[in-house]
Amino acid sequence: TRPLSELGGLSLVVGLALADAFENLAVQGVQVKWPNDVLVSGHKLSGVLVELVQRERRVEYVIGIGVNVHITEVESRRIEQPVTDLRRLGVALSRTDLVVVLMQRLREYLELFERDGFGPFVTAFNDLHLYHRQTCVLVQGNATTVGVVEGVGQQGELLLRTEDGVQRYHGGEVSLRAGSG
Repeated sequence: TRPLSELGGLSLVVGLALADAFENLAVQGVQVKWPNDVLVSGHKLSGVLVELVQRERRVEYVIGIGVNVHITEVESRRIEQPVTDLRRLGVALSRTDLVVVLMQRLREYLELFERDGFGPFVTAFNDLHLYHRQTCVLVQGNATTVGVVEGVGQQGELLLRTEDGVQRYHGGEVSLRAGSG
């Protein structure tokens, strides 16, 4: 079991596992977005939520995964961001079979994460990151920071080059959006 301080990259690992599973289902153009989304050609397909709880001698975590399986046009128009679903992408698995595929991939990725931490996933995340090397706006509550995404660090933190140099941001109540410039 990894200490709480080393679990920052957990949602990114889950996102990479989902991306890999979707690619194995022949979905093209899969990307990840720090800290917790999986997209296809810029449209959200899946989201990840990780809740961490510090117990006396260990950290427990609960992983929530949402996958858009079938969204109607009406539902799609009500969502405030571009979305897609597995049906549109040509994946016709039952929900049960989908869960089996996703759980197999998650197990592999989580075992590696448990053994070696986030380090082995840094390059893979940067390679699939929607905003890698792009100017973005990081929103934390009422505060915004503009910078160029340099990648993610060894703990899954976002490395954002700002006018003050490279800053490190950890997950939580943050949002990363495309910037101008």
